[in-house]
Amino acid sequence: MVLKETTKNSEITLFAAEEKINKLIQSGMRYNEITKVGFNISGRGFHRFPISEISKIKKRLNSQIENIHTIDNNKNESVAYVFQLIEKGLEAVDIVIKYRLDPDFVQSCFRKRWELEGYSKDFVKDVFQTFKEHDFECILEDDLFRIMSEALESHGFLNTLKFRCCECRDFVYLSPFRNKEHHDNCMEDWRSAIGYLSQNNAHYYCI
Repeated sequence: MVLKETTKNSEITLFAAEEKINKLIQSGMRYNEITKVGFNISGRGFHRFPISEISKIKKRLNSQIENIHTIDNNKNESVAYVFQLIEKGLEAVDIVIKYRLDPDFVQSCFRKRWELEGYSKDFVKDVFQTFKEHDFECILEDDLFRIMSEALESHGFLNTLKFRCCECRDFVYLSPFRNKEHHDNCMEDWRSAIGYLSQNNAHYYCI
């Protein structure tokens, strides 16, 4: 059965559409069958590729792969080519799989790009270490994003905690991060609040 995509499909870039065409070619699908497959391409709308375009796509993408192999001995050109692929939005794993490049080399290109943009080469390691120093143990990337999200939500909630001064009626904020100059006063406010709550409040199931 031939896969037929319609205008209801999400928009994709022209580059992504050409990548899909190339995968269909690699799968052994005949050109006349591929011409029946349509893509909703950004800026072009619904489009089916004729045989002439399919041939050009195959030739160009195969040429890119060949170029990767021919410039392997020229480090500068190899790095520049990987940078171009990164600019197109490809992830490291995609680059390794599609262009058969050495994983360590691709990873080093990503790190070098980060350095050029002003990030430390140990940026990720430093982030994990920072969380660990605050008793948030992160082992996997998913752990990091989950804990980071929880920390930011907690920080946002803390910034909303406030009460009114019984004398001037202005707000007193309980977050020590809203005004670092009043950090010590904030800690005193927390001690007072905790003392009051401990004497006048109970669990709902203890009442």
